[in-house]
Amino acid sequence: RAGWCAASATLFVLVSCTTTAFVVTKNSPWSIFLVVTPLGVKLLERLYIAPLMNFRHTIDIVLSVYDEPPQLLLSHLETCCPKDTCRVFIYTSFAESARRSHSHERQQRGAYTKDEWSAVTTNFTKTVDVVNNEWTGAEATGYITHIVEHYQDLAEVLVFAHGHVKSRHSRELCTAIQRGLGRLRDDVDLPIFVNINNWHQRRCVSRTQVRGQYATKELRDALYAAWHTLVSGDSVAEPARFTWECCAQFVTTRASIRQRSHKAWSHMFDVMSQGTYGGGLVAGFLWEYLWPTLIDEYGNVGKATC
Repeated sequence: RAGWCAASATLFVLVSCTTTAFVVTKNSPWSIFLVVTPLGVKLLERLYIAPLMNFRHTIDIVLSVYDEPPQLLLSHLETCCPKDTCRVFIYTSFAESARRSHSHERQQRGAYTKDEWSAVTTNFTKTVDVVNNEWTGAEATGYITHIVEHYQDLAEVLVFAHGHVKSRHSRELCTAIQRGLGRLRDDVDLPIFVNINNWHQRRCVSRTQVRGQYATKELRDALYAAWHTLVSGDSVAEPARFTWECCAQFVTTRASIRQRSHKAWSHMFDVMSQGTYGGGLVAGFLWEYLWPTLIDEYGNVGKATC
């Protein structure tokens, strides 16, 4: 049995006699979610709901696109990308070896061209480029390209996402972005990695243990080998563990990226350019598992134990 109780003029509490309690502050941009268990009350998450139109920091939305219709995606972004503070960067590729970033059926006509993306008029600033997706077969090609080419001109906050409005692993793009921005700390000068996908079980691998779905000793060994290839000379020691969730869509900050030098990211780009989805110096499929640690190494290590 559930009911509403007025704790004050602005605070309302929904209490359930089963397993959950939901605390909401009326007319306030934050919410706290609580779960009641036999062991007591556990604070799960504090979400700051910050609509992009009122977001006070500059934003770059970096999209890896395949065969999504440009008009559909860009029209959707008009609802959440304020023209004065938000820029959109489109990286398009549909190499035969590319793996899809979502489960939608392939369009009959294949990839849209750079000119077709550029031809769509938008209120926000839009930049379109073509990348060689054979290097990773996934979104990492566009992401690394953006970091290297725009290192000196990054917005305060960056969104890295797949170029679809909605998919099996995330909400509508604008909703996912707003959710991620809401979880940023107030100080964007601090390192942070915010996953914006739907919930998936966190995986964790270390030199001594592996935990979670698809986490194997073989994957663990591949990740540590990739780390030493990618950040050699840029890190005093290897991470105690790698931990990640699905599926390489995230919000971060300029400060997070600039913890590593332009030279370091350029080295990663060079390594990436010698790879394929399943092979090379660093196999393309490994990037999804590496992003959280590459962006916020020390913060990410503390998100799980294994």
